[in-house]
Amino acid sequence: MEKLAAAGYRDAVVPLIEALDDPIPEVREHIIDALTVLGDLRAAGPLIALLLREREPLIRDKLVGALEAINHQDSLKQLEAALDQEDPAARQTAAWALRRLAWERLADLPRAKIAIIQSDWTSAAALGSVAVNPLIDVVRLGTDISRRAAAEALCQIGSAEALQAIRSILHDRDAPRPARDVAAWALRRVLWKGVTDEDLSRAMVLLGEWHDLSKLGVVAVEALTEALADQRERVRQRAVEALRAIGGDEAMKTLAFLFADETREPSVRDVAARAIGEMGGDGAVAAILPGLSANNWQIRVAAVESLRQLGWEPSGPQETILACMAEKKWSQLGAYGAVAVEPLIEAMRLPSVSWDAARALASVEPAGVDTLLAMLEDPDCALESREAISTVLADAGVSRAIAPIKAWLKDTDPDIRQAAVRSLERLGWEPDSIADRATVAVAHDDWDSLRGLGSGATASLLQLARSSIAPQETLESLVYLLEKSSKQVSIPQLRMMVKLPTPTAAPDTAFSEACDPELLAENTALVHKMAKTELLRRGIMF
Repeated sequence: MEKLAAAGYRDAVVPLIEALDDPIPEVREHIIDALTVLGDLRAAGPLIALLLREREPLIRDKLVGALEAINHQDSLKQLEAALDQEDPAARQTAAWALRRLAWERLADLPRAKIAIIQSDWTSAAALGSVAVNPLIDVVRLGTDISRRAAAEALCQIGSAEALQAIRSILHDRDAPRPARDVAAWALRRVLWKGVTDEDLSRAMVLLGEWHDLSKLGVVAVEALTEALADQRERVRQRAVEALRAIGGDEAMKTLAFLFADETREPSVRDVAARAIGEMGGDGAVAAILPGLSANNWQIRVAAVESLRQLGWEPSGPQETILACMAEKKWSQLGAYGAVAVEPLIEAMRLPSVSWDAARALASVEPAGVDTLLAMLEDPDCALESREAISTVLADAGVSRAIAPIKAWLKDTDPDIRQAAVRSLERLGWEPDSIADRATVAVAHDDWDSLRGLGSGATASLLQLARSSIAPQETLESLVYLLEKSSKQVSIPQLRMMVKLPTPTAAPDTAFSEACDPELLAENTALVHKMAKTELLRRGIMF
């Protein structure tokens, strides 16, 4: 090929270009050598395309030599365009080639891009303001190391354009957090001319310089308000503390809005309430007062303590009752009679005080006990509240609680059934039917006693089977029952057994033993078969 090129065979250029993608490196080398000798301008574009994707260092070196020999004026433009490609390897190659071919002839902007691509931050900074935009792109989208290096170069440039670029990221809430952190670092590192207090406050919040924020006063409120949405709870708490230190109407408005926002974490709202209590002033009591009836106990406690700090006293029975609950003065609530019922019902929905609220409600005459009994019959009443109510009524010897609690024994939730048995036992109740004894046996995980009840346990077992509760034990018990007393099982119950689906083979929430899928399927099929056999024996088709 070199001989053809030396002889000046221009017709060889096209087939040589087409062969540039040959998979054998040695062949590509020879083709490049031949095109170098020919010096045909048509080869410049294909040679650049190969250069940007070539991974062999020796061949890349030959390609640059070929481009230098051909010296096509459009070659530099193509390589400059490659500085902006998404492929980092292509950018690196283009930068390396341009630095070799024409560094001194290039304009400042491509030289800045080349320096940045090659991590030559000193050269980039030396180019001044023309390097600002490429550098700020690195701050926005680079790695941790390159971001810091680019920000350092911007600090060295120190121009108004550099400051504006840093500010553009600092104030951009949609910019990546690491980019904003680096921009804040750059702003605080240099005594920039033209930096505003707003710039400083945002930088200080991002860098966690909380102690000095209060010196900036109200101008820092906006940056601190933004910090209240930070993903880190500790940052949100420090922002609230800084707002408290700043004080003033704007800080108070922000804290009041934060405290009223029920979507915020209790810990942050807690700090906000206490900050308002320390700041005081007009509107402080009104901002905190709704917290006495919050659906979170921590907020109620923070509210009453902050209100007391402000010198607040309840203005009527309702506020007094709410304050007594938050201050855990449960024994005083019975004296308020019916007006205390609704607040106590609300308090019972808070797990941390449901037992205290139930005891206080039981002491309210005459409606307290009746209210608790009505709550026992409410299917939406939480398990924690049910247990609290039943325990309180049992301790008070209220036998009327037995009937509504017995209804829980038929619930599909095993936790509720077990709670029912515990509550009934506290009330001194003894099961008076086979069905009740079967349910108690299941609640205690006493399968031997359950099987000993014979066909009387069928209904309870079928209920368990339909709800996939303890499926292994349930199916084994049904098999045992059919073996021992199938003649006593009713026809509807046998039909239900024929249609039982295979339970899901997963660990049950009420029993720790995991289920074997094959054994579940085998026992289900056995129940089907035995139930069908009994139906056929009775002359009934299924």
